[in-house]
Amino acid sequence: MRSGRSGRNLFLVFLMNLFLRYRWSIPAWLLLAAHFAFGMPLWLFFFGLAFWVVYAAGVTLVLHWANRCGNIPNPQRKNVNPYSPQNSDFFPSNDKTDGNG
Repeated sequence: MRSGRSGRNLFLVFLMNLFLRYRWSIPAWLLLAAHFAFGMPLWLFFFGLAFWVVYAAGVTLVLHWANRCGNIPNPQRKNVNPYSPQNSDFFPSNDKTDGNG
């Protein structure tokens, strides 16, 4: 069972996700090169970078949500294993009260 809050490293995971998805920023850098070479508008470069960041944030939030769904603890149930020494109802003790000895 892990302890602590589940969302305290969300920003670190987001930065790692940006790093791992660096290839999604290549179109933005090509648009920046096209701006200097052909005079295309600069806002296309910023739109490409924003798309990369929003996509990475969306993936990070979906993975964070999926992780939180899997960490719901199960409720405690009674131990019904007949061979468990913790259960005195099912596992009789060795105290010679059965009349045989």
